[in-house]
Amino acid sequence: MLGQVVMSVGLVLMLALSLYLWRVPAGPACPRCGTLTRPRPLGPARGPRLLAVARAAAECPACGWRGHLRRQPPAPVRARSGRVSR
Repeated sequence: MLGQVVMSVGLVLMLALSLYLWRVPAGPACPRCGTLTRPRPLGPARGPRLLAVARAAAECPACGWRGHLRRQPPAPVRARSGRVSR
């Protein structure tokens, strides 16, 4: 019985997290107009800091949208030459 309760709670938490991540747009573009957003400070910590690390507060200078965006991995950097320095 306890195992079923733990599994049900785990599934509900996974569903809630996946719905949240599906709603939060990825990338630096504004979800309304598509222009690049600029970062804004988060302010005082409300809730766990883990959530503050996973999302970035942003605002759009063109349309005034304010919200949170998922962070993107850094862009790959290409080497200038094919030689490896040692």
